[in-house]
Amino acid sequence: MPSQGVFSNTSPAEGEIRVLVQTDPGSNFVNIRSITISDTDLEGNIIIPSLSEVNKVLLPISSSGVNTTLNIIDINDKDGYFF
Repeated sequence: MPSQGVFSNTSPAEGEIRVLVQTDPGSNFVNIRSITISDTDLEGNIIIPSLSEVNKVLLPISSSGVNTTLNIIDINDKDGYFF
């Protein structure tokens, strides 16, 4: 697993959402450390205005495939993506 610094400075591919997780060794819990989201969609459209308004993300982060709501604590606009 990369460090959060390395992860946050690595741009995702167009249309990609990357999630940095850390498994708690004392339990079955997985901690979401960071998320990076490309500022262009799969068709190459710039989606910066939409991303700057995001206040939560729904992702299937368990084996059940059920979406989990993740509240956004902080958004940083990087070159080509949001962290």
